[in-house]
Amino acid sequence: MDEMNVLKKEKIGVGGYLWLLFAITAFSGIFRNAEGLLHVLDYNTWLGAFGKITEDAAAGIMGRGGSGVNNGFFQALSIAPGVFLGVAFMTTVEHYKGLAAAQVLLSPLLKPVLGVNGGGGLALVSNLQSSDTSAALCMTAYQSGILTSRERDILMTTLYIGAALIGRFFSNGLVLFPYLTCSTGVILVVVIVMKFLAGNLMRLYLTLTDNRASKKAEAAH
Repeated sequence: MDEMNVLKKEKIGVGGYLWLLFAITAFSGIFRNAEGLLHVLDYNTWLGAFGKITEDAAAGIMGRGGSGVNNGFFQALSIAPGVFLGVAFMTTVEHYKGLAAAQVLLSPLLKPVLGVNGGGGLALVSNLQSSDTSAALCMTAYQSGILTSRERDILMTTLYIGAALIGRFFSNGLVLFPYLTCSTGVILVVVIVMKFLAGNLMRLYLTLTDNRASKKAEAAH
C-alpha cells in the first residue's frame, strides 16, 4: 500500500487543513510588517528579540568584540529559542494533523519537482525566513517518520542553498541594491531555482549511489 493511500485512509478533518494554513501563514512572513492584530500571526513576532547589551543595535545579546568559546556559547544561545519554538510549534501542528494535511496537499507538487513528500513543505516555507527553524522542522519531520532518510537528505540540501532568503536579501542584501542591473525579483527567482537544482542534484547522487550499491549486492550473491 503506497503512502498516498495510507494518507487518504487517515481522517484529517477541517482542523488539520486549518492548522496547515496557520503554519504556512506564520512561517511565510506574510504578516511580518503588518500592523494591528495581523502582526500576531507571524512567527518572528512570537520569537521576539533579545535586549541590547551594547548601543550597537546589530550586536544584540552577542555584544561586541567577543571571541573563542565564550562568543560561540552566546551564538548558540541566540539560535536556541528559534529552534525550541519551531520544534514546539511543529509538534503542535503534527498533533492536530496539519502535517498529514501537508502530505496530502503538497505531495503532488513536491514529489515530481523534488522527490520529497508534502510533509517537508513547512520546512521549505520556513526556510524563506529562518535557516535554523527550517532545519529543526526537517529533523522533526524525519524523526516523526514523515520523511525518509533519502527525503531528509534531499530536503536539507535544498534548504542549505540560500537559507533565510527573504530575511537576508532584504537586510544584508540592501547594500547591493544600488548596483543591481536587474530587478530584485529576478535575483529571488534565480536563488529559488538554484535551491531546487541543488536538491535534485542530491536526488541524482542518491539514485546513482543506491543503484551502485544494489549492483554490488547482486554481484555478491
